[in-house]
Formats: sequence, structure tokens, C-alpha cells
Amino acid sequence: MKEIKFRYTAKDDDDRIYQEIFTLESIENGDFYEWYINDLPGSAKIIGRDQFTGSTDKNNLEIYAGDNVEGEYLEEHLCCDDEKEGDKWGYESISFRGKIIWDEEESAFMIEQPFGNETLNMSNKKYIEITGNIYEKTELIEHLEPEEK
Repeated sequence: MKEIKFRYTAKDDDDRIYQEIFTLESIENGDFYEWYINDLPGSAKIIGRDQFTGSTDKNNLEIYAGDNVEGEYLEEHLCCDDEKEGDKWGYESISFRGKIIWDEEESAFMIEQPFGNETLNMSNKKYIEITGNIYEKTELIEHLEPEEK
């Protein structure tokens, strides 16, 4: 069973960001309360609680919902139909950028992308790299906004 973890994010009145990761067990033992009461400035408010996906990126960093990722994957496609030799298949490297989300309909963590969502799975782990999260580098997710025509 994967370890259940959450990354909590708080922001103070000076727009400073604070993040801490807690396991479900540490939350139940009061560690979150201790962090919230003793380690955060009085003006800090919780702005995010992101769940660990159970996966890591190509650098072995834990991937959480709300993380911005980029990478590439190989897509198999028919490159030519040869009557003598049969079908020939090739691979094309596809680059992507996206944000990790939880999809209720699919009951899975997904990579949200402009051309459609892709399931986050262990087979594409070696191609994914975390580039930030929605609280630190919002400029990395601008591509998810509809373009004006």
C-alpha cells in the first residue's frame, strides 16, 4: 500500500510561501497542528493541501497533485503500409507540459494538458520532471489557459 502523504502550503501577509509534508500518521499524531501553531507566522493561512500521487519523477522527487511537470513520451504510430513487407511502425517523441490533477471521473491522478489529460502512471515516470507547483511557479501553467483568438 502506498504511503498517504499531504503537502500543506501556507501563505503569509507578505506573500511568503511555507510548505511542509505530513504523512497521515503524523497528522493524526498532531504534527500538523504543531507546525500550524508553532512554526507558521500568525498571519499565515493554509492555501493548499495536495495529496502524494504515489509516483516519483525521473529525479526520484515525489509527485503531488498541483505539481507542474514536463517531459516527453514515445507514441507508436503506423509510418507506412508496405504490401510486400507489411505494416511498419515507428515512434515519435512527444514533448508535454502539464499540471498534476485528481480526476474524479477517472478515479486517477492525471497530467492536465491543453490537448487532453493523460493518466499518470509508473511507465512514463522516467520521462516526467517536476518543474514547480501551482503555488511557486504559476507562470508554468499559463499554457493551460484558453488562448484568445
